[in-house]
Amino acid sequence: MRVAYHWLLLLLPADFRRAFGPAMGADFARLLSDARRHSLARAVRLPAREYLALLRCASTEWLATITAAPFQRDMIFRDRSRMRPPGASKSFWYIES
Repeated sequence: MRVAYHWLLLLLPADFRRAFGPAMGADFARLLSDARRHSLARAVRLPAREYLALLRCASTEWLATITAAPFQRDMIFRDRSRMRPPGASKSFWYIES
């Protein structure tokens, strides 16, 4: 069930998947283990519900990707490793190496 969820995560736009995919996979694994401890009915209903929610999320995100201007998506999902930390001046942070 986890493998199927991870395959469905590939339906999400790449920038969204990079930002939220690992957390979504971890949450699904935790919810699934909790459901298995409670009852068989929960363990069957949960993946079906989560798969449908993920399909809805993917369609919504692709619609947002298609309709949004590129700079809007960059503002939301920018690469945090390249962002200037608070307190670092522009002259220090953008020094050519």
